[in-house]
Amino acid sequence: MIREFDEELGLQGDVVGDPLSFENIYQHQGVTRNEVAFVAEIRLLDGALTAGGPIIFYEDNG
Repeated sequence: MIREFDEELGLQGDVVGDPLSFENIYQHQGVTRNEVAFVAEIRLLDGALTAGGPIIFYEDNG
């Protein structure tokens, strides 16, 4: 998770709890789909959000 924050957003931090995962099963345009999410509480290093201005990211495929 921390590697993804660094690669995608340029932010460094630590995971501060047990990571969790869950599966979301849903219908989209008549097709059953699923996604798996991995979530955890994180602590960003001091100054991580103030050094580079706003964080802009885009969701892939809408």
